[in-house]
Amino acid sequence: MSKRLSQVSLPVVAGANRHHVSDVELARGLTAGEAWAIGVTWRCFAPMVRIMAVRSLGSRSAAEDLAQDSFLIIGGNDDPA
Repeated sequence: MSKRLSQVSLPVVAGANRHHVSDVELARGLTAGEAWAIGVTWRCFAPMVRIMAVRSLGSRSAAEDLAQDSFLIIGGNDDPA
């Protein structure tokens, strides 16, 4: 990976307009509980979380459950069960 994560713009579609969201804007959106920020975070980071979880757990279904639970917590649902 040639670019550091902090240097990558994250695309988001809001209505018909396409915007580029900085890490700071994304963090602010997550802190505020904004649905768009949770969606952007899922699209950008869930694949990486799943891959790391599969490598650690050895099970695709357990990895998917872990990824979903993690993002539920990020989205403000402290009790994913």
